[in-house]
Amino acid sequence: MASHTTQVSEQDGILQVTIDGIFDETVDLDAMVAEKSVSEMGFQLGRVKRINSSGVRKWLLFLQNHKGAFRINLEAVPPCVVEQMNLIAGFLEGVQVKSIFLPYVCNRCDHEHMEQ
Repeated sequence: MASHTTQVSEQDGILQVTIDGIFDETVDLDAMVAEKSVSEMGFQLGRVKRINSSGVRKWLLFLQNHKGAFRINLEAVPPCVVEQMNLIAGFLEGVQVKSIFLPYVCNRCDHEHMEQ
């Protein structure tokens, strides 16, 4: 059983990638851009449940392999990825963060939820 699902769409040289589940060694980032003429790549990460060390390694290798080839944007970054952004040198090298998800607690019902 796959640890994640990935949706990829392309329009006018902009590749949009949505990752749902666990960001690990099975996320094949290089295959997403192979043989494509891409000027920008946007990652929608709001459904990432966690990222393990193998996923971090894949991300860093992806950034290294495609440094300067196209713009990379992150959107709806969940706390598990924000934690890695703060811990790992180079995690954001050449990357623009457009939005993050933060946990909030509702004062009325005391329920925690995520907001962008």
